[in-house]
Amino acid sequence: MDRLIAPNSVPFASADTAPASGTAQYATSGNPATGTPATVLPAYAWNMIQDEIYNVIIAAGLTPNRNAWNQLLTAIQTMLQGSTTNVGADTGAANAYVVAFTPALTAPVPWVPFWFEVAHTNTGASTLNATGTVEPLVGGAHLALQGNELVANGNALVYWNPTLASGAGSYVLLLCSGAAEQIAPATGPLHAMQLGQATGRVLNVRAITASTTYVPTPGTNSIDVLVIGGGGAGGSTSTTAAGQISVASGGSAGGACRSYLTTGFSGQAITIGAGGTVAGGGTGGASSFGSLLTAGPGATGANGVAAAAPSLTTPLGGGSATGGNVFNAIGQAGFPAQGINSSSFLSGAGGSSILGAGGAGKPTTSAPGNNAVTPGSGGGGALAGASTAVQTGGSGAAGIVIITEYS
Repeated sequence: MDRLIAPNSVPFASADTAPASGTAQYATSGNPATGTPATVLPAYAWNMIQDEIYNVIIAAGLTPNRNAWNQLLTAIQTMLQGSTTNVGADTGAANAYVVAFTPALTAPVPWVPFWFEVAHTNTGASTLNATGTVEPLVGGAHLALQGNELVANGNALVYWNPTLASGAGSYVLLLCSGAAEQIAPATGPLHAMQLGQATGRVLNVRAITASTTYVPTPGTNSIDVLVIGGGGAGGSTSTTAAGQISVASGGSAGGACRSYLTTGFSGQAITIGAGGTVAGGGTGGASSFGSLLTAGPGATGANGVAAAAPSLTTPLGGGSATGGNVFNAIGQAGFPAQGINSSSFLSGAGGSSILGAGGAGKPTTSAPGNNAVTPGSGGGGALAGASTAVQTGGSGAAGIVIITEYS
């Protein structure tokens, strides 16, 4: 389709124009029986029809072709595919979005979706001006935006819902690429949940090995806290003479307690009990979670006494625990040490904590005790054969606090 090429045609400047006044009516083929003449279609009417079609073809980006008789259809299809009438770009500010469309909208069109490229990330409740009037912009749950539902350079899909705001209407943001999406609360098993409904999710598991103040991970609504006291050092031996042995028992494990807490946990002071050492007296340190839970320390192992075999050294008890609403457990006592004769003797292993074994015992070799590794476990006892200097017990392992955080 293209503009007219014909004899007696004129340029645009000389074309006929529509009458300034008159009654707008319809053409007729006439009726001789009633003396009604046929309508003579004036030139301005032909020009109007021609340019109405021509302008659609140009707007679609097509080149007019007088030999193509389907360009109006092609133009309409092209414009629909390209969404040229319902795609715009934001020229406003954060929380106050402004979008102009071609052709310009003078009033919101109910239920018709449109896209716009976002220039600024929103930080809270927002508005949209697409018609020259500022209107509310709400999320998919029909609630005010909170922030980050629109992000810079994202593509937002919006429509006008005339039933919202008590019938005054609001724009509804269906989604924005790269942004958080507002949804209504889930009411069925296959629905997407709001963050506030997603309670009970594990947010984080934190193993705390140094004294500190507890600051929950954002979103934490409840915690499961396990507190373990420091393990005691293994016992040491005496100096032995010819024909003597000295066998020491293992140190005891620290106590353990566990609670599930839904309130009062934020800001609690956490104390981590040190592992006991022979130089420090042997007993471990208590661990605690504020005043809510306390896990006592494991005791040092019993020192060996130089004596002729057979010999037996019994251990002391493990650490106590209080405050747990799930359990309170006494730490395991260290293992005893025994000597059957001058060539067959064994030191005591450290007591196991709730997380694992303590320092291993040693057989028939004069040596210091093994250090504990598992948090809260006891150190291994030392061992001395005949004519041997003092051997020190292994160190106990420091306690720990393990917190599982839930939404």
